[in-house]
Amino acid sequence: MDLVGACRAFVSVSEYGGFTDGAAAAGMSQSVASRRIAALEERFGAQLFERTSRRPVLTPFGRDMLASAVHLVHAADVLLAEAEAVKHQPWRLAVPATCSAAALARLVAEARGHGVRLDLRPAGPSRGGPRRGPPAGSGSSRRTTYRTSATR
Repeated sequence: MDLVGACRAFVSVSEYGGFTDGAAAAGMSQSVASRRIAALEERFGAQLFERTSRRPVLTPFGRDMLASAVHLVHAADVLLAEAEAVKHQPWRLAVPATCSAAALARLVAEARGHGVRLDLRPAGPSRGGPRRGPPAGSGSSRRTTYRTSATR
């Protein structure tokens, strides 16, 4: 069972007060929404809606579950939006001055063919020898504070 899809149907039907309107708002057919809610009720072992009237009415159990279902649907929507945003962020790449424009153009074109955008930046001058100190961005730094008798 698609728990998020079932909860989306449940939330939408409860918000719109009917299976047809709720399903349409959730982007699914009425029969799909009905099957998803039935599967959710089966999984929970309790009914979410009373279906005796013309319009579905939340049962006490349904009212208790609604806030959690809304939270789950919202969290899934946020996750999907963040994933899309991250996919579209360019990869920042430091490029040494020795790279030819033609080689960079091929690199950019190939990356674009794989759906990757590159943000090319000139690399700083290389300093010979091993790097000293903590790795860049590690949050660790060495600071020494000296006190003299005059500052006390």
